[in-house]
Amino acid sequence: MTLCHACGHRWTAPLVMPVADTCAHCGENATRPDVVWIGEYPYHLEEIANRIETVEIFAAIGSSGQVHPAANFVQEAAA
Repeated sequence: MTLCHACGHRWTAPLVMPVADTCAHCGENATRPDVVWIGEYPYHLEEIANRIETVEIFAAIGSSGQVHPAANFVQEAAA
């Protein structure tokens, strides 16, 4: 997915995302991959917290486990 940092619009990402791409919704040059980068909070943090309390199996994929709040997920799931 692609995200417009200016207006929040999301759409299917092209195979190549040139830096000069603009948002189809607002026209701003503020597009980026719709992923959580270091220093950002994971999407749906409240839902994650609720589900972590009841999981039987937890797998952390794509995380170093060093950046908070996601670094706490493994310990919370283990508890």
